[in-house]
Amino acid sequence: MSSFYKILFAASLWGFAGPFIKWINLQPTSTVFFRFSIPLLAILIQSFITQRRIKFRADKTLLFASFTDSIRMFTFLLGFTYTSIGNAVIVFYTWPIFVMIFSSFILKEKINQLKLLMISLSFVGILIIFSQKSISYSTSDLLGMLAVLISAILNAFCIVIYKTKSTEYDRTDIIFYQNFMGAFLFLPFIFINRPFPSMEQTFLGIGYGFLIGYFCYLFFFPALKEMNASIASILAYVEVVSAVIIGILFFNESLSLQTLIGGLLIISSVIIIKLNEYREGITLTKILSYWPFKVK
Repeated sequence: MSSFYKILFAASLWGFAGPFIKWINLQPTSTVFFRFSIPLLAILIQSFITQRRIKFRADKTLLFASFTDSIRMFTFLLGFTYTSIGNAVIVFYTWPIFVMIFSSFILKEKINQLKLLMISLSFVGILIIFSQKSISYSTSDLLGMLAVLISAILNAFCIVIYKTKSTEYDRTDIIFYQNFMGAFLFLPFIFINRPFPSMEQTFLGIGYGFLIGYFCYLFFFPALKEMNASIASILAYVEVVSAVIIGILFFNESLSLQTLIGGLLIISSVIIIKLNEYREGITLTKILSYWPFKVK
């Protein structure tokens, strides 16, 4: 599987994150515990079975990224608690924009016209899809959107840091680091929070942590190693299309015209990136040359 399809596969599965959080229906700190502890446990079991030692050392950069990731996940769930889904999703999916900014400074990746067009196209698709959701600006909504914005910035920062370390560490090592701090920071809450998770909630929490936090990243991190972080983040917008399809299949949500148009814009950006991967010479000038109305 090429890095392009690895990203698409991981992003498609990430679309299940929202339904899992709804089904678990626990306090945010308890949900975050499952999100970090299960991948960490899965890596330890994998290491025991394969007899491969985890490359764990006092890497201050990765430990800091791990701590940042735990704050990122908490602010993400906190934001969804205080504001509407429409507000939260639109604000959170600014994270690929921040990846492009961080990668240009840290990874020295060039911001070209094509990247700007694709990220703009995808983000406009997000705006169109969620334009039908309730958008409000009460005090709690503003606090929620601020929390989600912090989560988006931290998510972008962590992805760029993991990209810098992808040549030194195996994907399983990075997944271990990614979840290490969060698992221990949120461990007390699983005992403090009331009520305790039921058997059903526990199984859902295990499924959430395994699928979203472990299995998806087995594909995402190797792909991130092989391609620009900014391109990988644009492809990750497919998660939104996946979430919409899952909502239709599992929650009987209707397919509106806005959703269809927004989804097509996101898919179009993915197709153009794939065409460019084949060295078709896709540029902004070429794309605009197909525009039927010429400006003289």
